Amino acid sequence: MILVNLHRFFFRVASLVVLFPYFQLFGEFGGIQPYVTGTFLILFLFISIQRIPTSKPYFIFSIPILFVLINFILGGDTNYLFFRNFFSYLTFSLVFYVFSVYLVLFKFPKKIFFYGILVWIIAALLQLIFGETVFYSLIASSTTSSRGAASLATEPSFFALQLCILLSILYLYDDNFKAFSYIILGFVGLALSQSIIGGWFYMNMYLSTLIYKKRLSLKYVSLGILGLFLTFILLQDKRFGGLLSNIFDLNFTGILLDSSASKRLYGAITPLILSSNNFFIPLIDPIEAINKFECLNCRNDYKLASYLGNFIFHFGFIFLTFIFLLFLKLKSLKNIFTFFFLIIFLLFEIPVAHPLVALLLVYYYRAYKHIFEEGR
Repeated sequence: MILVNLHRFFFRVASLVVLFPYFQLFGEFGGIQPYVTGTFLILFLFISIQRIPTSKPYFIFSIPILFVLINFILGGDTNYLFFRNFFSYLTFSLVFYVFSVYLVLFKFPKKIFFYGILVWIIAALLQLIFGETVFYSLIASSTTSSRGAASLATEPSFFALQLCILLSILYLYDDNFKAFSYIILGFVGLALSQSIIGGWFYMNMYLSTLIYKKRLSLKYVSLGILGLFLTFILLQDKRFGGLLSNIFDLNFTGILLDSSASKRLYGAITPLILSSNNFFIPLIDPIEAINKFECLNCRNDYKLASYLGNFIFHFGFIFLTFIFLLFLKLKSLKNIFTFFFLIIFLLFEIPVAHPLVALLLVYYYRAYKHIFEEGR
């Protein structure tokens, strides 16, 4: 009984860590903080030594192991970039492993996530009311008064991302969380973050989850269009409104001229361009690849600003083969469209180490696990 309660306590700790991964508790780290990796490494070790009545998905650690092997085979350097990528894949694997086990042992902690969502929204409101420096002592935020709220993230786009995934996870795991509330709270998050890339996150993630739940009806499509219209009216004099107006007019010049938007766009396509130029053979160093292929439309820094792009760049045809086999197994149009929009959602700038993405994928792993076990 003591061990059960201890596991339940650790499950709550894990839930709180993925809810708030940006607190700068120590060091000059940006983005997802090291305490996420440290916490889940401890939980992994604790779970691994316990006799638990469920299978433990050790297979997920083939990702960071394969990354190290590819780096060794291709003669990559063990520099800062190598360790940054390695710990990103390791963090993904640790979060996936821990939640795969604990969600079998315990019910999804919907109250923790619901109140966590409220904290994120309230923090964003406080930031808009009292200024962007409200949480500077806790988080290395890069937002300014001309942009939307970053809330408890480092910038508005990551706040939009965090809230979008939190809402989607709650919607998937909790049948009592209705589609109407899901959509309305999504537009609240979009209006607070005022992020164009946030709009991309919400649009594709919501299409994916509503299709999966068979809730993509005319009623909710109309609600989505109305919400987008009201958001545009509310923010038409802001940077968000100007960029959205350009999109409505099919004029993408404004996005290309906007430093933040263009940076994310080029960051998303960079790994795809480089990988295709290399015939989808795994690559290691983006700067080296950019110089080799003389890529003029690439983001010329060390960042591969795409979640899926990182996997395609580092694992090439190995990852693409997995995706191909996944779609072959899905069979129904509902499942195909669910994963199609999920993939589109993951194309833009999301850190591989973002713990909520791993938790989101755990849901689909559990939901579709049976199709990969058929015929064994």
